[in-house]
Amino acid sequence: MVEKFFTTRTGSAVRWSLLVFLLVFAVRLWLLARYSTSVPWWDAWVAEAPLYSRWMDGSFMWADLWGWHNEHRIFFTRSLDLSLFLINEQQWDGRVQTFVSSALFSFICSMSAFWVLRNTRGVVLYILLTFSIASGIQLSGWANTYVGFQSCFYFVLLFSLVAIAASASVAPSWRGGTLVALSALAAVFSLAAGVLTTITVVAILALRIWIDRIAWRDGLSMIGLPAIVMIWSLLDARSGTVHPTTIGEFVYSLTIMMSWPFSSFAGTLLWSPVGVLVFVVVKNRRGSRADLVFLGLASWVFLFCCAAAYSRGYNFSDVQSRYTDLLLPGLGAQLYSLFRLCDILVTSAWVKRIMLGLSVGFTVIIAAGLWKSSVSELSLWKNYAYSIRMATVNTRAFLDGNIHALTSPSNGFLLYPYPSVLAEILNDSAVRSVLPVSLQSSVNTTFGLPRHCFWRPSEDRTIPVLGRIACGYRATASGSTAFTIGPLSALSFSAWQLLARQPYIRFDRVARKTNGKLNVGSCAIDQVNGRTPTVGSNMEYATVLEFSGWMGPITTDGDHHLLDFILEGSEGEQFIAKGVGGINRPDVAIFMQDVRYSNSGYSQRLDASRIPAGKYKVSFQNEYGYQCSSGLIVTIGRDSDERLLY
Repeated sequence: MVEKFFTTRTGSAVRWSLLVFLLVFAVRLWLLARYSTSVPWWDAWVAEAPLYSRWMDGSFMWADLWGWHNEHRIFFTRSLDLSLFLINEQQWDGRVQTFVSSALFSFICSMSAFWVLRNTRGVVLYILLTFSIASGIQLSGWANTYVGFQSCFYFVLLFSLVAIAASASVAPSWRGGTLVALSALAAVFSLAAGVLTTITVVAILALRIWIDRIAWRDGLSMIGLPAIVMIWSLLDARSGTVHPTTIGEFVYSLTIMMSWPFSSFAGTLLWSPVGVLVFVVVKNRRGSRADLVFLGLASWVFLFCCAAAYSRGYNFSDVQSRYTDLLLPGLGAQLYSLFRLCDILVTSAWVKRIMLGLSVGFTVIIAAGLWKSSVSELSLWKNYAYSIRMATVNTRAFLDGNIHALTSPSNGFLLYPYPSVLAEILNDSAVRSVLPVSLQSSVNTTFGLPRHCFWRPSEDRTIPVLGRIACGYRATASGSTAFTIGPLSALSFSAWQLLARQPYIRFDRVARKTNGKLNVGSCAIDQVNGRTPTVGSNMEYATVLEFSGWMGPITTDGDHHLLDFILEGSEGEQFIAKGVGGINRPDVAIFMQDVRYSNSGYSQRLDASRIPAGKYKVSFQNEYGYQCSSGLIVTIGRDSDERLLY
């Protein structure tokens, strides 16, 4: 029977949608292992910390789950995060959240693929199936990927897709109307964009009544409850606070939103097939289930573009990463509309072939836009990942007793933009006891409720290798220096270790090198971790070191060359990271009056988590046999460990 099921159309759709899920989830797991973090980020501090604190002190009320967060009701995100918190034995771990939210988004992609396989035919089926996969692995929406708190965007997308698909197919009855109303209401309690879902489903239901000539009694039974939900959500809605100042500014912002993934206003022309299909369906009073779904998706995305342009339109310059996941259905609607118009409007076989060719070209243009957007956004994601690691260092320093680490951080990076608010949250003993293992103080270890898993620092202060996290034990403050970790965090940590956890080149301890045969070059360090270095530059921890400057000469015309970054301790121990140089620096060539310095620039982020506290001279050695001492001495105040990178 099982074998027979998988040979049917439904079984084939299940099989393909499962493959889509596994592919998308695997890609996102690898990306999260490299660029995600376990520490809470930005709004998570003010939205989640009070929730967990109230749960622990007994003041929690169920209304806390659906209360306002700015202009949003994020019931499902709060419920998911609180559930993970409890399952994880009351430990707050953002990386666990990101793994689960990525599984949710992978399910959305597979669900979309299943619907496409069941409801479309021909070329458009393969185009939209490929688009479902591309939507999952493209990187434009990285801001929702790397922060678990952003699962609200995935929840509103999930419930909106369900509500729109249901409104296009349910029977004209109270039962069908109730299903649509409940799914739309779930979208409302996911994110403010869910209010737009209620408008969209009512519009689809009204269009169905018009197209199918449904009797007014049946039509009222179908549309009545969704209309009530729509009216309530509109009356309940809150607006953003940075509105455009003029109509022109609003139109400009709207055009930017509708042009995505392109930066040119010509991107709005991609919406033209949708407009034509709307006209044809309404005029002919005829439309398939798929027509209504994709027109509904296009309407929802258009309303979202309008809402974002109005509520975030002041000084608007580009589409923010967190919005792009909600714009993806609009691209799918554009693709579907063009191929659908080929079937509806073209009767001649050779003209249809030409139109299909143009449609494929249209698809390639959209794919190129997604690719270009993904490439540019990946560099932003890497920068944010670095910023979070730096902010984690400052936060750990604060927890370890440096009260100025947040108000005057050495590198300017913070996990929350308001230092006094973050300090107040971190000073709450309940919050300290639930922080992820990456932030647990190495000086004043605070043990909260006993957890079943723990890890113990090794002799060189590095985090243990895979398999050294022990579960099934109870770690206590007396007689044990182990840091407690929740069971989900233990699994997450294992996945992090297994999947290429380190995006930076690591400093490794080496035997002291004799450099007598090397030529003396010239070099300079312009910045260390984004700041101009000073003599004896001090840092609390040195988990990641970013050096930028120049070193030469370079005796070939190659763009890139090997460059050793060397830290030498006061007792002669050396740590070397093998990075690269080759950045164009014509200013240095002019200053040195030597063309061999034209490509002498470097900018490299390096893993320094295994370097113990102490003072280190910074020097360089390139592959052309030149060495140079920068004259800079870096002082590392405390021993680091790889917990800061988790």
